[in-house]
Amino acid sequence: MSRAVKKRKAPPPQKTVMTLSDKLLAFGIPGVIFGSLIYILISGNIEKHSMVLDRTLSKWQSLYHLDEGQKAEIKRIEVEFHGKGNPFAVRTEHSREEIREHHVSISKVMKPEDGSRFLEAMEREQRSH
Repeated sequence: MSRAVKKRKAPPPQKTVMTLSDKLLAFGIPGVIFGSLIYILISGNIEKHSMVLDRTLSKWQSLYHLDEGQKAEIKRIEVEFHGKGNPFAVRTEHSREEIREHHVSISKVMKPEDGSRFLEAMEREQRSH
């Protein structure tokens, strides 16, 4: 006769509890690294956009005889129309009429003869600037 062998039940698995320091290592450090990379990319794009705008305004300053007040006002108009360069901002496609109105608003900041030359240049080039 064979003897019946009793099978022992395995003990239930113990729950692993993460301590606060484990959680910080597992989630906090990668989160900080990822957040820092996103911040660097966004701020770099905004800075690049600002540099391009400043370069364009410097060129316009000499072409259209702008003083610092006019330059600051045109910069405000440009940022309001085109945005600050945030890559995650919603970019709107502007119609030709909206672009034309934008150019007219910039030309109104300039002296009349410079404003008309600016409008002619923008119409001739058929682009946003």
